[in-house]
Amino acid sequence: MSNNKGGHTGRNIALIAAAVLLVLGGILVYVKFKNKTTPSPAPIPGKDDKKDGGTEPVGYPISKGSQGAEVRRLQTALIRAFNTTILPVYGIDGIWGDEVSNALASKTLPTTIFIQDIQNIEKMPAYSPTKTYNYKTGDKVYAAVAKVLALGVAIDTNGAVHDNPSSNSFAYQNEWMGFVYSGKLTTQGYLLIKTKNNKFAKVKPDLVYPKND
Repeated sequence: MSNNKGGHTGRNIALIAAAVLLVLGGILVYVKFKNKTTPSPAPIPGKDDKKDGGTEPVGYPISKGSQGAEVRRLQTALIRAFNTTILPVYGIDGIWGDEVSNALASKTLPTTIFIQDIQNIEKMPAYSPTKTYNYKTGDKVYAAVAKVLALGVAIDTNGAVHDNPSSNSFAYQNEWMGFVYSGKLTTQGYLLIKTKNNKFAKVKPDLVYPKND
């Protein structure tokens, strides 16, 4: 009887061990299968590739109608490379309207801008005037580009120049703006003129030209 009891006990232990191994094997197979079938994470919106197999940062590409930091970066790059005359009216306002589109078209640049396009513009040499003038007091001053912004100023009895933004006005290309008040540029690099309306204003010297009739 004792031998039969011992035999039964041994068989029970073997069955339990086999069951444990079977369960462990099943777990391993399940884990392996799950790892194979788990889908990859969905692409993050804005990170999908839009050009040349690379990835675009959030906010790109940009085009007409876009607004924000990406547009300001583009506008800053354009002005650095081509001067303020490339965006003569709105400048760096963070809004892509007709002025930005026209600026890009005038330089045969893409009308949909990816991050690489902006980086390419930023790598361009910084603008420097190709022609400089010697300004003399009394010279007539004419606008050299489509629109020139004349920043109004006030001059006190000590000769100090003070901004007066409410006097801002535009002059159109080749329009007479006034006379050179001082051939010496201000500390900010502006040319000081006395306008045809007998007011004082300052302009960027590379946007105008002098002429003595």
